[in-house]
Amino acid sequence: MEILADLELDAEDQRAHHQLQELDAALEILADLGLDADRKLRAAQELGADPLEAHQELAANLERDVNEQGDELYSVNLPA
Repeated sequence: MEILADLELDAEDQRAHHQLQELDAALEILADLGLDADRKLRAAQELGADPLEAHQELAANLERDVNEQGDELYSVNLPA
């Protein structure tokens, strides 16, 4: 019984570790998307674009990118 309990704890630890790795990957993707959006906004402002229009376009692009990345992460990590 004790061995079975240890095995169950090990399995839970492995699942938790895997979930943390997935969260780290998702946070890294979101950080990269945020940096990319900041760079695009600065470039648009340097070109003299309307700040409101640039922000709206970046927000739409960022939302699309987050949705696409989320779909990719979800499809890769679906339980078998």
